[in-house]
Amino acid sequence: MEIARIGAEAPWSRPILLWVSVMDTPPRLSCAELADYLAACPSEVCDLVIAVRGVVLKAAPVAAEAIKFHSLCYFKAGSPYGAIGGNICTIDGRSGVVMLGFIQGATLPDPKKLLKGDRKAARHVEIRSARQARDKAIRALIRASVAQCPTPQAEKASREPSRKSIRKSSRKP
Repeated sequence: MEIARIGAEAPWSRPILLWVSVMDTPPRLSCAELADYLAACPSEVCDLVIAVRGVVLKAAPVAAEAIKFHSLCYFKAGSPYGAIGGNICTIDGRSGVVMLGFIQGATLPDPKKLLKGDRKAARHVEIRSARQARDKAIRALIRASVAQCPTPQAEKASREPSRKSIRKSSRKP
């Protein structure tokens, strides 16, 4: 935590001390990495990929960003199994459409029936316009995926042995 002094220079007010939390920002792609990814995408969907990326970053500010699985991948950094265990969503630019994928999409609430797919867990939404990308239902799916994704601390705690298992393992044969 840092302390910021606001208003100290103003003659008409007393200084105000605020606690400012300095948070680590999750890793993001550099401009060069994003440009390389977009160069590999079909040209007709590049602007749409950028629009969907903006929606994801706004709806999931805790998400780390990387290129994984030939897609833009958003996940909780520090999660066990990395981009798979902490996966929030992926963006994949295809010919004429952008696929917003959810590895655990089958468990997400989807009242508008946007999710498609018949696999055991994975689902996706086909996005064809920037307006569709900004839809409240899309943002709700992203937020639900963030909420459903385990936090790194919770995962670590669940893997630590319980008192009972420690007692059993410390017994002599």
